[in-house]
Amino acid sequence: MENWTATLVQGFYPPDDLLFKSQGSTQVQPNGNVLVNWGSEGAITEYKPNGEPIFHFYMDSGSLDHEDRARKPHEACSRLSSSSTTTNWQFKSRPDLTPPKLNITIPATADVESGYIFIAPFAGFPEGTRHGPLQAAPYIFTDTCDLVWSGFTYFSIWATNFQAGRYKGKDVLFSFEGSHNAAYGHGHLRAGNHRLTDKHEFIITNEKTALIHIYHPVPYDLSPYGGSPEQQWIVDARFQELDINSGEVLFEWSSLSHVSPSEAFLPLNPGQAGSGYNSSDAWDYFHINSVDKDDQGNYLISARDANAAYKIDGRTSEILWQLSVLMLYSLDQLLNLLARGKDLYLVLWLLLKIGTRICSEAGPQEQIDRRHDTYETSNGEQEPLLSNVAIASPAKSTWKPPAGFIWIEIAIFSNVFLSGFDGTITASTYAVIGPEFNAANTISWLTTSYLVTSTAFQPLYGRFSDIIGRRVCFFTATLTFLVGCLGCALAPDLVSLNLMRALTGLGGGGLMTMATIISSDMIPFRERGMYQACQNVLHGFGSICGASLGGVIADTIGRRWCFMCQVPVSAFACIVGYFVVKDLLSNTFVENTKRG
Repeated sequence: MENWTATLVQGFYPPDDLLFKSQGSTQVQPNGNVLVNWGSEGAITEYKPNGEPIFHFYMDSGSLDHEDRARKPHEACSRLSSSSTTTNWQFKSRPDLTPPKLNITIPATADVESGYIFIAPFAGFPEGTRHGPLQAAPYIFTDTCDLVWSGFTYFSIWATNFQAGRYKGKDVLFSFEGSHNAAYGHGHLRAGNHRLTDKHEFIITNEKTALIHIYHPVPYDLSPYGGSPEQQWIVDARFQELDINSGEVLFEWSSLSHVSPSEAFLPLNPGQAGSGYNSSDAWDYFHINSVDKDDQGNYLISARDANAAYKIDGRTSEILWQLSVLMLYSLDQLLNLLARGKDLYLVLWLLLKIGTRICSEAGPQEQIDRRHDTYETSNGEQEPLLSNVAIASPAKSTWKPPAGFIWIEIAIFSNVFLSGFDGTITASTYAVIGPEFNAANTISWLTTSYLVTSTAFQPLYGRFSDIIGRRVCFFTATLTFLVGCLGCALAPDLVSLNLMRALTGLGGGGLMTMATIISSDMIPFRERGMYQACQNVLHGFGSICGASLGGVIADTIGRRWCFMCQVPVSAFACIVGYFVVKDLLSNTFVENTKRG
């Protein structure tokens, strides 16, 4: 295969805090609009071609539990797979029907594609829990989310891929129906060659044929991929094109015949895509989500667990091209997802996969974008993001510490010590401060107030230091911490003391952060480990001192001196830093600013 470059034409971003956790879909409508099903988030959005949202609604609770196309052609429109809900319509004329309500947050504008909304909600939670629609069935709604048609009792209790189409010259409604579990489902329509259909796709093509998925577990040697002798099952993801009338297989494609398990995005262990111990828990390394056929007779497939899309030759079954999205994520994007608490395992695995790909040697068919392999330090050096242990060690570094390096380290190390010291000294003073203010039940707020502000502001120091400079943020953190400690020493009551502890935390959140950032600006990647180790040791030493001396100081010279003793050290860091800490903006940020 040739190496091609994929260019992002348009991004479509959710109007709410949504993220594709799983099982979503995207479709281009006849008028050029884009309809996005947000999968397990239980919402759907229609966009203009320029990315502007012009229609958005969500189900009352829960999530979509199966990926589904969302079509909106003129004669009928979209399909959306399930969302759980607890609020339902009630009809006097049909008391037996209780379809789910849809909540509109962006009313449909005049620019939306005409047609109806097809959805097939179902419960996707374990038995015994009350989540999901009261009546799981296909439904048709208008753009004002009024019910047009209920498919309750027309299909089996579990149906998906509900849509409008044409078969033998007639307009028809069709849907996949069958059994369901978390990973796949077996349909009532039997696939060719004695196989069972999978839930992820059923679409009529050319008014007489159908495209279907097949979940086909087979025995396989998984030892090259970390499998034990007991782990010997893998899913051979397949799809077929069938003649609907006769059942004849017109085309069949197998993932194992064309894509190695080494390209899996989700590993065999810890078993998120199946553990491989038996046929019911086979490793689903590829996992076809959707398939379509173009005008030239070739097929497009999306493989979730390979994190890629493929174009398949309709005559030879060979892969014409592959689009992998693994390296389309920047580290900033991944860390942003991680900070939002979205799919923690998924984001960490993305980071691990990026590191693994960067460390691996590039073969002649390597197609990974190498833009993220290196970064540029503040002194203009190009450094590898991760080093490959198989590569010979580089020549000895010629880096020399910049002028004033020792004094800079003394200033930031003073703050590192205070960060550890202040984190433990307060707990040692509870026995003294509690009786003084008669507040034994609320004394823990001394620590809580500090931790709340410290945790909230700690990530902000990194970004602000990119914008306004390291020097300003260093002094902001140090001076705020100093004032907070002084206020704690002079506080006349518990409320004032808690407020001063919160102020101390606001500055304390930046002590360790700015020390790490400033060190990273000065010290090359390969030399940084020793200095970071020293920084961590000093932080630990400060924690030991705070825990050990806090009680002694409070019992001998008074609890106020537990805070007052930190003021001279903080003042020393400010004075030294004033002369040596400069504004060292990262080259990466400057480059991004120029481009933006």
